[in-house]
Parts: sequence; C-alpha cells; structure tokens
Amino acid sequence: MSSFPQPGKTIRLLAMAIAILPLGGCLFGDDPPELVIFVDKALAAPLNELVNAYREAHDDDLPYDIRIVSGDGAELAARINGEQPVAPAPVAEEPAEPVEPAEPGEQAEPEPPLKADLFLPLRHADLVHIGDRAVRTAQVAEMVPTVLVHDKFEKGLDTFADLAKPNVRLAIGDKSKVAIGEAAEALMDRTEKPTEFHRHVIYRTETAEELVHLVRVGWADAAIIWKHMLKSPEAAKSTEMPLPDDLIDPTPITLAETDDGKLPVEASALAAYLGKAESRAVFARHGFGIPVDAMTTGDAVSAERDGNS
Repeated sequence: MSSFPQPGKTIRLLAMAIAILPLGGCLFGDDPPELVIFVDKALAAPLNELVNAYREAHDDDLPYDIRIVSGDGAELAARINGEQPVAPAPVAEEPAEPVEPAEPGEQAEPEPPLKADLFLPLRHADLVHIGDRAVRTAQVAEMVPTVLVHDKFEKGLDTFADLAKPNVRLAIGDKSKVAIGEAAEALMDRTEKPTEFHRHVIYRTETAEELVHLVRVGWADAAIIWKHMLKSPEAAKSTEMPLPDDLIDPTPITLAETDDGKLPVEASALAAYLGKAESRAVFARHGFGIPVDAMTTGDAVSAERDGNS
C-alpha cells in the first residue's frame, strides 16, 4: 500500500519549494558573463581550435562563455575605438511591408556595444589603430612570405632567382593596400638584382586573395603571398616555391588585451595560454610562423600610433 505525506508535511514542503525559487532564479536566470575576442577572419580557424582546447583543459566548466567575433581587422579595430564603420545599405528584393509604429513604452532597449577583451588582428596597422587601448600585447604567430607558382616547368622556375628570367609574369600586392605588398617590395629589394625583379611585376592587387586567383587562372606565372594562404582551396593546384632563408623576413601577429574588457583577469589567463609553445604549434599547423618569445606593454603600440598620426 502506498503512503501519502500528511497535510502538515505537504504544506512544509511547498513552503520550502517556494523559498528556493528566488534563489534558483538568481543562480540560473541570468546569462553567464562573456569573454569576447575580436579576431581577423584569416586567424579564425586556429583561434577556434585553441579556444575549444582551452575549454576542454578546464573540463568545459569555465564560469564564463567565450565569444569569438571574426571579421575584417580594420572594422574590428574601429569597433574597439567606438567608431562606426560604414556598412553598405541592404538591397530589398521586394517592397518592405509597412511597419506599424510601436506603442509608447514598447520600444526595445538598444543593446550596448560589444566590448572586446582580446583583439587578434592580422595586420599590425590595425593594432596600431587602437593605440593605448592595447594595454598588454604578445606575439603569438608570424606571417611568412613565400612564392606561389602556376607551372614551375613551363618557364623553368626552380628557384626564386628564376623569377627574374625573361617573360616571367609576377604578381604582388599593392603595398599601400595590403601588408603582403609591402613585404614583397622589401623582399625584392633585398635581392642582388632588385630592378630585374621589379620589372617583371605586371599585377599589383588590392587584396591578398587576388594573388592566389591570378596564379590559379594562369594570368600570372608566380605571386608572392603569405604561407598560410597555401591552405586556400584556390592554391591547391599551384606549387609553392620556398624563399631562400636570407630573404625571409616574417611579419609578427600580435594579440592585445584591451583596456575596457569585462573580464580582464580571465582575458590575461587566456592570452597566456595562446602564447604557449603548444598554442603556437597550432598556428604553425595552419600555415603561420612561430615567433621568438616576446611580451610587451601597450606603450610601444601607442608610441607608434602617435608617431604615425
């Protein structure tokens, strides 16, 4: 025979449940805080892998969420500075339905702007742009130049010096538009015959991605690109021609802790993790170089920003 609680006991149980409800709402009703990382889209793949590993290292029991926001580094830097980058207006395919005005008091509160705890740009110029908002920085990877070749046998392109042969069509980035353009110009200037290399440049592109495309379709015989771009599907059928060691001058990739993140202590801990040798090996697997250990304050970035203004 089943037994039932006495009426007095039932009332006591209900009272305890009602007393617990506000506490439960306090514990579980609010969303956990977020540690926000702004990252250049070119670095999103290795960063996602590393953040997942960081969660696993803490048994997926971090008392906060980690949110990754990827995009163009210049636009992300503008958001950190509180600037509003101009976005193209959406094009409506059909006439929009008329919207009835909301009743007074029904307007939703605008969401506060998202604050970044960490910023990982690809271009150093984007880091310089946020100036003294970078309170602490660390080099976590490097961009390493290399050469992509359309058909190394067609024109006998076996070494970097062969790019100065007659009838070779070379593509590089525009140094005023992309970092690989500046690196390519400097690289050619370090050769024994810089003029011979410069005269073979027939394309100067505004984006790094265009360089890979020009080689893929055969409009350029070779292009100076970043090594991590070899992971692009468009580069799959082309050939890498490694540079001589004395010509390689990597460009550092720097992680910054910002001055107005919501979780500065937790951001510092994650930044330290991203700077470990094991983490740098993940960047290397995605085609990035491994830098010499370097930690600095944001003062150097601020000084460079002020000097270039």
